[in-house]
Amino acid sequence: FFNLMIALKEKDQRNYSRGQSILDRLKAEPFNKNTERLLANHPYLKAAEKGVLTTGQRKAFAQEQYSIQLSDAKSFARLAGHSDFTPTSLSNVQTPEPKITPSDERIDLFQFLLGGEIYASTLLLDYAKGVGLTENNLCTYKTLAKAQRYPSYWSQLALSN
Repeated sequence: FFNLMIALKEKDQRNYSRGQSILDRLKAEPFNKNTERLLANHPYLKAAEKGVLTTGQRKAFAQEQYSIQLSDAKSFARLAGHSDFTPTSLSNVQTPEPKITPSDERIDLFQFLLGGEIYASTLLLDYAKGVGLTENNLCTYKTLAKAQRYPSYWSQLALSN
């Protein structure tokens, strides 16, 4: 039993090290460096850092992000093999059990991303409540096309098989 536990711990460490290596490489890529530079000087982020975002700005963030998270959760679910996962809201959503099990026993990337979206949804719902929004406010908000480009990409990828 102890040998099995040690072997699993070593395997987890190797997977972590491999994942950290990939993240380090991506962080060093020119596209990432440029994106970080642009974000560091963005007026919205500067205002957030100073704590001077208006209530309207904080509400708009929650409303746009809600739509993004709901869309991403559906897309990641489909990419992870959960074509029947189609929630209409983020309240009380549970991560479905993995359907796709890679041969090397690592969790599927899209299953992992789905779990992250569902976990983050509870944090977003708490944030929205803190700025005076109900989930109905979030669901009925008319999103901005510019803010929804990223989830649109994932939706297209998920639907293209």
